[in-house]
Amino acid sequence: MVWDFQHLNGKVTTRDIVQTAEAYVPLMKEQGADLIVALSHSGIDGAGQTDMMGNASLYLAGVEGIDVVFTGHHHNVFPSSQYDGIEGVDTEKGTLMGKPAVMAGFWGSHMGLIDLLIEHDGNEWKIISHSSEARPISERIERKVNPLVESDAAVLASVQKTHDETLEYVRTAVGQTDAKLHSYFALVADDPSVQVVSQAQMWYTEQMMRGTQWEACRSYQQLRHLRQAVAVAQTITPTFRLALLPLKTLQIFTSIQTPFVPLKSPVRASKNGLNGPLASSIKWNLEKLTSLWLTQISRPTTLM
Repeated sequence: MVWDFQHLNGKVTTRDIVQTAEAYVPLMKEQGADLIVALSHSGIDGAGQTDMMGNASLYLAGVEGIDVVFTGHHHNVFPSSQYDGIEGVDTEKGTLMGKPAVMAGFWGSHMGLIDLLIEHDGNEWKIISHSSEARPISERIERKVNPLVESDAAVLASVQKTHDETLEYVRTAVGQTDAKLHSYFALVADDPSVQVVSQAQMWYTEQMMRGTQWEACRSYQQLRHLRQAVAVAQTITPTFRLALLPLKTLQIFTSIQTPFVPLKSPVRASKNGLNGPLASSIKWNLEKLTSLWLTQISRPTTLM
């Protein structure tokens, strides 16, 4: 209801995570559930429970009737020392409010595993003991990611078609430039590689606003230079087209710092255009920031 407000407003009603659980868990018990596992896309925050809080997994675990919590959203690992000192959190036992819980990092970095020893007691099952861990799938040394497990051929095969289609799409040329683009002198002078992105962004922004109530608004932007001193391929690919929104700053933005991948990951130029880790994340950033942009439209102007 924040990121996708313009699509969901008036169509979807949401309510607090904990309140929702308190309403449904008793119903689930009445319908015969022995154990209830909460799959919570919500982080762990011990600052105190508030209505509609985004990181509510700790307080969700406190709901009577919930036995296990799988949590996430923070992109951290639990159990780990990152959550030491929070009341209700036991990082050694891997529990939230005494309930076994796990958070498995991000981008498939870990596998969250909870083992339960249960026994039948009269007419119900009870948890006698438990353990929780987040097993690493890979290790990151500097910028290199080394796998700690073998790939599963069946999983690779299941996504191969989508993977190939994605690569084909992002490597499809959408324009040409006769000038070689680089970012060698971006810190001291106008930069041609930044300029072409800037022009494309302004065009894209105008298309977005055309026919809307904001059509007459002026837009401003600020581009960061590429940290890598690399020559950008002469073929302009959808990478640029999809990168337009994550890189721009409009007058309607307040203080948005975008986690744009090229600033942290290598960008490689090839005959097929730009490729690398950024390709898979640009569309996601574009969609989310487009939604965020529309929710920020009425806020005060702050140029970064």
